[in-house]
Amino acid sequence: MNAFASFVLLFSTTVTANAWRYTGSQGQCNCSSTSFSKCVDELASQSCKVLKFAGNAVQGTIPSSIGSLTGVTAVDIFNCDLTGTIPPSLGSLGNGTLTRLNLENGQLTGVLPGNLLPSPTLHMLNINNQQLTGSIPTTWFEDSSPLLTNLTLNTQRLAGTIPNTLSASTLPKLLRFSVASNVLSGTMPSSLGSLSTLQYFSISNNILSGAIPDSFSSLTSARYFYVGDNMISGTWPDFICDLPLASTDGSACSLQPGFLECPMPTSCSDYKTRCDLECQYYPE
Repeated sequence: MNAFASFVLLFSTTVTANAWRYTGSQGQCNCSSTSFSKCVDELASQSCKVLKFAGNAVQGTIPSSIGSLTGVTAVDIFNCDLTGTIPPSLGSLGNGTLTRLNLENGQLTGVLPGNLLPSPTLHMLNINNQQLTGSIPTTWFEDSSPLLTNLTLNTQRLAGTIPNTLSASTLPKLLRFSVASNVLSGTMPSSLGSLSTLQYFSISNNILSGAIPDSFSSLTSARYFYVGDNMISGTWPDFICDLPLASTDGSACSLQPGFLECPMPTSCSDYKTRCDLECQYYPE
């Protein structure tokens, strides 16, 4: 069992089907209803800091009143059948104390609220496996989120381009960036190459096109590098040979399928085994 699975299992065993619990300054905060809206109403009078919520413990929509909860530092919602949209008021949750927001594996629709970022306090923003549409808000990167280390928006229906303002100037500590399995299009912005702190980078399974920017050679900390399942063209990037990949069996890197030109660089003898790749022909 991997670390993520263990993390979810922990929440599933501590949250019952008829109670939403999250840690307050004096222990567990509880609510008696499986309705998410009613839970928020009950918790408004409690001093709770960390919301931990999994395993279909509650249902319904996220009420706009959730933004009135003060002192909340983290929200982890996994495998719950929540529907409806993400209210913009979620951006004000905690009144400037929120450090972590995880919304994983649900039925949320609509668009990403434009006020979730920038944030002076947020460390992690992970919204994955929902049914969101629209684009990644450019407003997220108009100012700095100096503490953000994780930004993942996987397996949605997000379209449009990756904002070219997404760079180290606004996300100076980013370690993990993933927007895999959407319908993002256009070219890969060269500004992504400035994220030299990245250890995990995935833009795979979209409809991105064009060449891999030369600036990506600055991603010198990347232990996982996934850009496959797009419409990438151009020549093979030599810098792949220099990445400190977590594995050299091809599982930590993907560049295929695509339309990259052959021959591949001969300067890297283990090129084929370092990365899952293909091209029109291999050199003898």
